[in-house]
Amino acid sequence: MQLSGYISELLYENDCVIIPGFGGFVGNYSSAKIHPVNHTFYPPSKNILFNSKLTSDDGLLLHSVSIGENISYAEARSKTEKVIREWMDDLLNGKPIILEKIGKIRQDSDGRFLFDSDSGINYLESSFGFPAIISLPVQRTPAHKRLEKKFTDRVPRPALRKAAGKTLAFSSIVILAALIGWFAIRGTQKSNDAQQLSILNLKKSRGIVTSENLNESKILVKPLKELDFVNPEPKLSKLQSRLTDNGNDEALKVKPMHFIIGGAFKSRDNADKFLAQLIKKGYMASEAGMNPAGLIMISYFKSEDKSEALVNLDLVRQNDNPSAWLLTK
Repeated sequence: MQLSGYISELLYENDCVIIPGFGGFVGNYSSAKIHPVNHTFYPPSKNILFNSKLTSDDGLLLHSVSIGENISYAEARSKTEKVIREWMDDLLNGKPIILEKIGKIRQDSDGRFLFDSDSGINYLESSFGFPAIISLPVQRTPAHKRLEKKFTDRVPRPALRKAAGKTLAFSSIVILAALIGWFAIRGTQKSNDAQQLSILNLKKSRGIVTSENLNESKILVKPLKELDFVNPEPKLSKLQSRLTDNGNDEALKVKPMHFIIGGAFKSRDNADKFLAQLIKKGYMASEAGMNPAGLIMISYFKSEDKSEALVNLDLVRQNDNPSAWLLTK
């Protein structure tokens, strides 16, 4: 009689199935989880545990055997006790008991029962038909590289053209003002010359022109000084420096990185050995720099997403290293 088949069917509908005089199987709910190394998403499940102290007969298993084998309840008890005696003999001889779709039971040197459940079976009815999903990791471009590329494309050429246009307009205004001033001075000079010439002609017509009068009436015409038209050059270097500084401020904004630290070592050899062990286990391990005490830190995993780092930290603590901690820098 295959007693494991009846136990497996009862575990789908019941959270506890007791084998009289041997022990009981207990189902515990487990929420969905993510494996940090294999990148596998597991649906909610019912984990099966074995408790050797649950030996009192509740009638559930014997009733199922009686119906399945079409025998009486007493006959079902007799056959079940026979199977249990065979299991106990195998355990005493050091042989494990393999229960199909349930797991394996073995006995240690102290006489305790050790149970390894079959991870390929999910006894949670609400998760029936939900397989494990493998999701490949997303290849992300580092944030500082994206910002550097964006900064390279943002050459401030429009600002330079605008500054050059302002300089050209300012130079045109200066030249125009200088020309207007020059023509105004020229017109005034011609008017004065005409007045002095008319006075000399008037004195000549009256016949009172003398050498002294001629010497006093000499027209002293001063030449027009050359105008120094200054073309102020715009301080493009300061403008470019301000634009460059503003661009650098944007480029320097880098997202923090979150590390799951597994240990810190003073010796480089010990740090390299621990790093090699994590990589051999399948972790995306790397060196996370040195702490203020000068110790070399080794991380299981690193990510820019803090929520992703916290989820993986919980899994590392449960499966590998309870003392792992999170470092952000």
